[in-house]
Amino acid sequence: MRRLSRYLWGVSTADLYTNGNSERMLGRFVKESSTRDRIVITTKFSYNAEPGNPNAGGNGRKNILRAVEGSLQRLGTDYIDVYIFIPGIR
Repeated sequence: MRRLSRYLWGVSTADLYTNGNSERMLGRFVKESSTRDRIVITTKFSYNAEPGNPNAGGNGRKNILRAVEGSLQRLGTDYIDVYIFIPGIR
């Protein structure tokens, strides 16, 4: 853990990476290492969860809430430090 606190201060992932598994793996690591208060978690959202449904993609309120709730659940945390929208990724 000394290396973590000395060299690593943040991790970036996304809901799209490996179908959400990167967020799950990061969440497990943070929980097992008890490092949530010492690490900056950045995650991104971009994809349309339901093709053809305009509320399930883009940067609209419904999609942001859907995406952030999913990320929080996969990460196993109650907050995300930096949340980024990546337009145009499918």
